[in-house]
Amino acid sequence: MTLEAMVLSLYMLFPIISPQQEQLQEHYLETHAEQRNSIEMDGGQSLTAALNEWNLYMQEEFLDTSEGEIAIDNLELLENPEFGPQSAGSALALGLEEENYAEIVYKNSLKRLAFFNYGEEYFSPSSPLDGSNATVNVNSSIIVRNVYDDLYRLKEKITWKNAPTVKDSVMLSKIEFFYGSGDSSFPVRERQELYEKKIVNVIRYSPSGKVLQFEKFSKAGPKSKEVLEQKIVYDYDSKGRVILEESSDRVEDGSFVERKREYKYVTDGVKPSVKYYENGVLRLQTEYGFSDYTYVETVFFDGGFSIKSEFKDGVKVNETIYHAGKEYEGILNE
Repeated sequence: MTLEAMVLSLYMLFPIISPQQEQLQEHYLETHAEQRNSIEMDGGQSLTAALNEWNLYMQEEFLDTSEGEIAIDNLELLENPEFGPQSAGSALALGLEEENYAEIVYKNSLKRLAFFNYGEEYFSPSSPLDGSNATVNVNSSIIVRNVYDDLYRLKEKITWKNAPTVKDSVMLSKIEFFYGSGDSSFPVRERQELYEKKIVNVIRYSPSGKVLQFEKFSKAGPKSKEVLEQKIVYDYDSKGRVILEESSDRVEDGSFVERKREYKYVTDGVKPSVKYYENGVLRLQTEYGFSDYTYVETVFFDGGFSIKSEFKDGVKVNETIYHAGKEYEGILNE
């Protein structure tokens, strides 16, 4: 890791909190390129070494380590809870190493959490001096910064690739949450920019937090026009159950395929009956009675043909071919 990358990581972990940090930032970021290239950290070192050096520049009143190490059991709050403090590809997660890690917690002079370290995971809330509500999670793979509004609702989530150099530390995604008037905990809209996939997703929510509309756009570059690829609209009944799903999907020739699903709830606790339409034409109908395993499924084809299949306890017990609504008794062409 170069010192440039180290300073960038530290800047994201600790937004300007002291004159000493400003001096450190100016010293390294304004150093001539040839000087920076000649000063390299050992590739085997990581953010741990950088943080140890950074402690020399921290004001004593900001970090209070007099209480020493404090164990924390809430490991599910880590960025990768499935692997404890490790990212999915780390040596410990893959079983290549056997090593124990201690939890380390730093508190400020107000006895509030300032920094948390467990294995390769790092976590830091923003300094109360910079006026923002934010947290930063770091592991060997990614750096995640969460920003909250004045009601501590998640407002923005930015993810970077954790790479050895600043040049390679690219932004992977940016997710923004927009809230309506009042203090509702549910956003009215969410915007996801997935840079590697070149996709933008926009989601709209109901006051109760249910998805009302989903849109997916393709975007070739940061300044490129967003092109609609998919749109899905949902409608619900008074019990919050989906009763209508309408979607439009772009196909290779640039046109859209329109699909619609209508749901009818007959019995509580049983799957709803469904009618599926494609470009306005009924293609599939599934009717449930009093069990998920006893139902009638009808497939509709062009030319007025349909096949009706009856299932009992999950086993097909009867199949009938119809034409123009009447049972078909002829012989199909081979």
